[in-house]
Amino acid sequence: PMLSARPAPSLGPMSDLDDWLVLLHVLGSMVWLGGWAAICMFAANAVRGAEPDALRRLFTVMRSVGPVLFGPATLVVLATGVVLVIRSERAELSDVWVAAGLGLYVVATLVGMLGLSRASRTATAALDRGDVAVAASATRTWLTLAVVVTALLVVATADMVLRP
Repeated sequence: PMLSARPAPSLGPMSDLDDWLVLLHVLGSMVWLGGWAAICMFAANAVRGAEPDALRRLFTVMRSVGPVLFGPATLVVLATGVVLVIRSERAELSDVWVAAGLGLYVVATLVGMLGLSRASRTATAALDRGDVAVAASATRTWLTLAVVVTALLVVATADMVLRP
């Protein structure tokens, strides 16, 4: 006998716009978190060898990937998340899980914009001077901060998925 397809369970009243917003929110989150996880693996490999070419490649990649991939993904996550909450009948911006998600977003963004960019500039300047020891140390700092960002994104994802 043929199996009949069951309709997907309803998540409550959602409009087509809400469906698209959820899709964009999830895709943006996947790009942001998945991208950072992949970059952490790449950076760990670069730090392990501490070869100038590998370290330079890491920061060259980040100069491209950051503004083209991570920047838009973070904005998509923020914008769609806020719009979804505003449109929701079951959630408010003042809800603890929403505030926690926004707080984690802010902290991850600040660590990225301030800490990662500073470590990147230090490592790149050291490479330009030929100081591989300082470049490797700054790259280890960069990797530590990248792991922190990734962990914050995992916690933010758990906050969104496990919300009340």
